[in-house]
Amino acid sequence: AKFLAREGVDMIIGSHPHVVQNFEYINPEYQNMPVFYSLGNSISNQRKPNTDGGIMVKAEINVFTKRISSVNFLPVYVHKGYLNNIFQYHLIPTIDYIKSPDKFNIPSKDSVNLHYFDTETRKRLSNVSVWDTDINL
Repeated sequence: AKFLAREGVDMIIGSHPHVVQNFEYINPEYQNMPVFYSLGNSISNQRKPNTDGGIMVKAEINVFTKRISSVNFLPVYVHKGYLNNIFQYHLIPTIDYIKSPDKFNIPSKDSVNLHYFDTETRKRLSNVSVWDTDINL
């Protein structure tokens, strides 16, 4: 990441380890480059703790400087369940579930796992803000 920052890369978003990994800003001489080392899982059959979710990243770019002005993240839980009698994977923004659990029909075990995933992800990424979606469900 430090090498890429020195070479002028504006942002790094990593993937593959199947778990959300740390975030940091790398600040070589002139820029504050955001690095998300891994976004975790978006669609996955993995059910071990911390593999049953991932994050989405929102980056805002200043139209004048053409630089990233802010970044934040949204934790999403991967729920395996039924919708219209079809078994599917559903991404549930954890912030929306926590605000209004009655809008989601998920088993209590998934609710516990979602809360655990959200708590652990927020701890791991405590140095970057959570993106409050205000999605109307």
